[in-house]
Amino acid sequence: MNPIQVGCRDRIRDQESCVEGIGTLAMSTLRHIGERRPLRRGVVAGPNSAIFGRDLEIGAVSRFLDRVESGPNALLIEGPAGIGKTTIWLAGLGEATSPGYRVLTSRGAESEARLSYADLGDLLGDIPETVLGGMPTVLRRALDAALLRAEVPNGSLDQRAVSLAAVHAFRSLAADEPVVIAIDDLHWIDGPSSRVLSFALRRLTSERIGVLVSVRQRSGSNGDPVDLDRAMAHITHLTVGPLPAEPLGRILRDRTSWSLPHPDLARLHRITGGNPLFAIETARAVGSAGVPADPGGVWSVPEDLQQLLSARLATLPPSAGEPMLAIAASSQPTWELVLEIAGPNERTLAALARAETSGLIERAGGRVRFSHPLLGSTVYLNAPPTQRRSLHRVGPYGQPACGTATRAVRI
Repeated sequence: MNPIQVGCRDRIRDQESCVEGIGTLAMSTLRHIGERRPLRRGVVAGPNSAIFGRDLEIGAVSRFLDRVESGPNALLIEGPAGIGKTTIWLAGLGEATSPGYRVLTSRGAESEARLSYADLGDLLGDIPETVLGGMPTVLRRALDAALLRAEVPNGSLDQRAVSLAAVHAFRSLAADEPVVIAIDDLHWIDGPSSRVLSFALRRLTSERIGVLVSVRQRSGSNGDPVDLDRAMAHITHLTVGPLPAEPLGRILRDRTSWSLPHPDLARLHRITGGNPLFAIETARAVGSAGVPADPGGVWSVPEDLQQLLSARLATLPPSAGEPMLAIAASSQPTWELVLEIAGPNERTLAALARAETSGLIERAGGRVRFSHPLLGSTVYLNAPPTQRRSLHRVGPYGQPACGTATRAVRI
């Protein structure tokens, strides 16, 4: 039995990071932006799917981008786990690349939340040499050390110098073209990066810089470690709400080929609270042998989303365990990296092919990712600590720099 199956049978049903708030999800959409403009910094677009029922949210993103030319402002897309925040965030990236914005992106990952300056490396890892060359030497040395491109000067890293280097970089970039700093799952940003970003954003005045982030709402906390409300003079909160039954039905047809009678769709909508991810996984589970329909023509469902995701992952062969964990443990995994870790053998390739045809993972531009971040969280949480440590030992430990360079995975 592979680690995913073990996790499905034995592991946590209460993990906050994966299912926090699922019982009371206030709900949104799940799908990706399909055929939109190419995304910078290696962001992987999803399958060719339309966005249903989110005209107001997409309009808010467009208005945010229009305001960037006028000076610093932020759009914070917020909602509970699985609400579809990433979909709207990706749509914003797709729109930002056309008018000539420079888009700096990072995708927070639970597995990297304890790595120092990992997200800062995503944002500034490939800025032009002209920007770096214009920095005071002490600032460039600090930034290079933070991004693991140079030795730490004098044996200790001055976070103030790193922060001032970030300010210099953002201002220099914005002098040439509008800049959008885009971070998905801001609640998983690592501590040093969040402090640098907060320092830098508080010092913006009239620069053409916009901040587009998605944040998971948490009980008793807004989930924003950067504290954008204080850092930014102009900020808009976009709370993603429930999706009505009609667009939810269209999403089900688009993602699962299911076309439910209206009474069953209404029942599913009520059960899931209008949450598309929960609805999609519930519909898929109903089609499997493990979740039978009840005699009344409607179905019972597991108590939380993690059970559904774990059950779906458990359909993969045992050989999928290591490549799935390799994908889950990095925010920007590449196909080459996954094969390097898991081994480029027929079993690994077959397992990855099975995961791709099942809609669990997606490939684009040499990169690979889970079709939804909660799938990656479930894999990571369900993996035994021994396997995480093993992956840490064999995985490349390099600088979080530009291009296809990979970051270390944490234990």
